[in-house]
Amino acid sequence: MTKEVKITPTRMSAKGYAQAFLGTKSAKARAEIISACEAHVANGASRKIANTLSAMKDGNTASLKCRVSGDWSSYKRTAKQSKPTTAPKAKAPANDPMKALASELAGNEELFAAFFNMVAEARK
Repeated sequence: MTKEVKITPTRMSAKGYAQAFLGTKSAKARAEIISACEAHVANGASRKIANTLSAMKDGNTASLKCRVSGDWSSYKRTAKQSKPTTAPKAKAPANDPMKALASELAGNEELFAAFFNMVAEARK
């Protein structure tokens, strides 16, 4: 049986929050601990305290017990479900008139020569 831990309005460590949360069974007291921890995180708390808050909200008592004891060897981490990745949509081929002209001129030397002469004449 765990003893009741009194909640103080001062900031606690991550271990202190976990100890207080595990030490009480009352939903009202747990809600007060969570709100105190949320306020601490909102004011720029460490990552440990943010992770402790997340564990309290999720009801992950195994993580909180490890946080209190400091021994993480028995904790089994579970991977979070990731969103399924979707394949990128294929881009529609661009109707580039220069590419069309280049592909048409590539196979025909006479047409390429005529085009080149026309461009040379236009530049004069």
